[in-house]
Amino acid sequence: MFGLKCVLQTYNMTNSELAKQLQINRANISMWIKQQDIPLNKLEELKQIFPIIPVELFNKELNSKEELRVQELYITQTDEFEEVEVPIFNEETGEEVWVTKRIYQNEGLIYHLREEQKKIEILEDLQELLQDGPDQYKNEKFIKKLLKILKEENPKQLGVVKMMFYFLNSDNEWGFDPFFNSSKGTQEMYNEVGEILRKYKIIE
Repeated sequence: MFGLKCVLQTYNMTNSELAKQLQINRANISMWIKQQDIPLNKLEELKQIFPIIPVELFNKELNSKEELRVQELYITQTDEFEEVEVPIFNEETGEEVWVTKRIYQNEGLIYHLREEQKKIEILEDLQELLQDGPDQYKNEKFIKKLLKILKEENPKQLGVVKMMFYFLNSDNEWGFDPFFNSSKGTQEMYNEVGEILRKYKIIE
């Protein structure tokens, strides 16, 4: 969908309403959408009317992820919210700090839109890995094996996979935290795996 059309639909705004704000004929809006071409001087005016929408999204054909992004931005701009103080753990200092967070009325919908964008990003990354190239066959075999482990949902195998992601990634979205795992065996394996990876300088 063309960016401007997507924005108008998301904001529930008609061509006539936008034309009135821009002080032009509504036929101009229809022409922009049909020809997918907005004059540069009008892009700046659109940015003033829709300040939260990145200007580059108005004048292009949007993919699914970008359409979801427009919807997310609209909701975060127009939805009611309250600000609350929540604790977070600062990994650098090892201390708990309190920060202000916005809790939106439609928090669930915003979360859903963000997760859908992440899914699309994952599929895009997979497509890139599987494109023709010297590592295509190796990547394909690795992804198939990883998917097999995920589908079978073997707790021990999944635990090992999540543990490896814990060591090899800087973020904490892998779903495994040795500090909150009560299993003594898991703790021992975590320590041993960490020692091996450090020994061969795979991690610091």
